[in-house]
Amino acid sequence: MMKKHNAWKRIAGAALSLAIAEGMLSAGGAVSAFAEEESEPAVIASEQVFSKYITMLKIRLANGFSSYSEKDKVVYGAFNSPQYDYNSFSAMWYLPYSDITADNAGYAITDLDGNGWDELVLGKIEEDGTCEIYDIYTRYEDSAWHIAAASERDHFYVTNRNTIVEEGSVSAFCSTRVFYDISKWQLTVIDAYKSENGKNYKMTDYTADEESGFGYTFTWKESEEKGEDFSYQPIQFKPISEFKDAEPVLLKANIIGYGHGEIAGTDDGTKPEFDPERPMQSAVYNMPKGTVINLSAKADDGSKFMFWMDEETNEVYSEQPDIIVTLGETLSLEAVFDLDIERVPIRANTYGGGRIAGTDDGSEPEIDPDFPYQSIVLSVYKGYSASFLAEPEDGWEFVKWHDKNSHTTYSTDKLISVEPTEPFDLVAVFKAKDDDSDAENITSDFDLADWAEKDYEDKTNTNIRAEIREETEEGYTIVISDEELNTLDTYSIDPKTGTGTNSAGEAINLPQTGMSGAHRAVAAAAALLMLAGAGLVIRNRKDEE
Repeated sequence: MMKKHNAWKRIAGAALSLAIAEGMLSAGGAVSAFAEEESEPAVIASEQVFSKYITMLKIRLANGFSSYSEKDKVVYGAFNSPQYDYNSFSAMWYLPYSDITADNAGYAITDLDGNGWDELVLGKIEEDGTCEIYDIYTRYEDSAWHIAAASERDHFYVTNRNTIVEEGSVSAFCSTRVFYDISKWQLTVIDAYKSENGKNYKMTDYTADEESGFGYTFTWKESEEKGEDFSYQPIQFKPISEFKDAEPVLLKANIIGYGHGEIAGTDDGTKPEFDPERPMQSAVYNMPKGTVINLSAKADDGSKFMFWMDEETNEVYSEQPDIIVTLGETLSLEAVFDLDIERVPIRANTYGGGRIAGTDDGSEPEIDPDFPYQSIVLSVYKGYSASFLAEPEDGWEFVKWHDKNSHTTYSTDKLISVEPTEPFDLVAVFKAKDDDSDAENITSDFDLADWAEKDYEDKTNTNIRAEIREETEEGYTIVISDEELNTLDTYSIDPKTGTGTNSAGEAINLPQTGMSGAHRAVAAAAALLMLAGAGLVIRNRKDEE
């Protein structure tokens, strides 16, 4: 029974948007605007790097931070290891009583420690124009790294010594002051002080909490010092409401192929998870430029993942199911799945004046008049059906589909169905309607060459090709060659009897394969023309000759 697959492209269900959709504010082409400002290239580059976080903050302020609490990573403290490029924000933004809006929330892009690399500082603008710092991001090449986040009891400030100070309280009777510099893209402890129950302490040593990546544990000794020999360094903050949104970039991902599977994605740096209740076949992201998207593809039982393909270029984007995409320009990716079934190659060519079409899913082929094919190679699932259609050109007529594997006639029908279990090689044979020059020959020119091919293959157990190169009154010259077209032997054959000699003078009696008496009579009545001196015409598209 013929089995069918009716479409290569399969998109199940409606597209599911993973982007910040209704809350996404209009983008004003900020990246292009930055590129035009040539006077401050360092600031331009930094704004491009940090714009994603500023845009996300602006969106969350517009929609209410609480609606993002499950998606974001709510954090606080000084990080003792860099927190790379996910949606992490200080817990201060999520407090219901914080009363922070896009007008009193501020940002500044500045070099806090004087090392030549800018930092992004987010927080709340005070009445004097300075800012209570909630988040600090530093920059590593073209990415943002989160290095500090404030809480209700811990706040960060910049000092006049190019350092960061974290002032906090453990309880009503205990307060701390920790000084940091920015090195290796994280906050590194310089010094720390503690006041507890009326006594002052100074740090003698510290260790990092490596498991969580947040905070430090200090060893103290009693001291008269309080760490007060500094002043706060005011920073001018711009209101978030005045920030020109980062240019949004569209990323589409969907599934194609005969196989079945699903995809998953995140825009917060975490590993995507597949939802068994809602398997996703399509996703759309519309996110600020520079956003990092994690995509994963997983095949269903009986299928296998092949690769991610760029729909625009039709090139393989990645052969790995788990990929990371940094949004830089519009991109459409397709996760290609195939059935986990062995495929069998089928090759079809033409002989004479005609064209062919084929499908690998059992559906009926259609001849494309603008792109007629003379050569087709299909890859068909073992046990499944492929279909082929032959159509003669003007002045020609269809004769048969010839099986090159067995050297026999496969069918005399123009439309055929094939269910291969091993590689298959077909030839659509056409003859000229008004040509009877070979009427007395034992068979057509095509079959004479095919018989010569079988004769040599049977004797040598090799795969070769045979072509009629010359026709004289004495007979035909048939050249036997290998796949590299190196001549292996030459047959001189009488077309009326199918007998002759090879290049060594040995007798040849061509095996008359696949020809019933009735078919030989038909074949003798009409001969096949030679095209350009070649017995077998193999080309791709007629318009490419």
